Amino acid sequence: MRVVIANRGEIAIRLIKACKAHPDLRHKLQVASTSLARLVKYKSAGTVEFLVDDKTGNFYFLEMNTRLQLTKIVLVKFQDVVSGNTTTGILDHFNYQFCGLEFKDGGLYTTVQDFPGRPHRESGVPVSGPMDALSFRRPYDTKEFITSEGRQRFFETKWKVAFNSSRGGIRLDGPPPEWSRESGGEGGSHPSNMLGYGYPLGAKLHR
Repeated sequence: MRVVIANRGEIAIRLIKACKAHPDLRHKLQVASTSLARLVKYKSAGTVEFLVDDKTGNFYFLEMNTRLQLTKIVLVKFQDVVSGNTTTGILDHFNYQFCGLEFKDGGLYTTVQDFPGRPHRESGVPVSGPMDALSFRRPYDTKEFITSEGRQRFFETKWKVAFNSSRGGIRLDGPPPEWSRESGGEGGSHPSNMLGYGYPLGAKLHR
């Protein structure tokens, strides 16, 4: 069991050690996890996360990953041991079985959660989770993303160098996309504001 409450990417509360939870609570979490895994046809799961109210015993499902996640806290406890050795030692105690997941290359229907910035893996990434349709193609994902029409539109557009540019890269601010929402919408990370953040362009533009 792992409980994480995050705000704007900064972890505010992190509680680990399921062994300290009441046995009845651990049993309920286990039953809920296996029931959910069967429902979505998972044959194995790496990390399952719940948000638990320690006063009432109520819990809420947060996330189930198809891969094992090792937290920094696991390694911090063994500062006198090389991190790599600690990690592999922990993994030696897990019995992995082929879970029959369908693998595919990075693309439109690749799950965002299984897509940590490195889509071009020879084995592909597993298809799972509710965000398959929200994975957008970008220059880092698909070589064919940059077209001659796009380059022409880029150089015909008026841009302004953003304040957070640096020697390593330039970030340009320009007009909102033609498909952007004119009526505003909700603030923050609401789906109505789904927009890829600008990436620093390569240093070639400095020349």
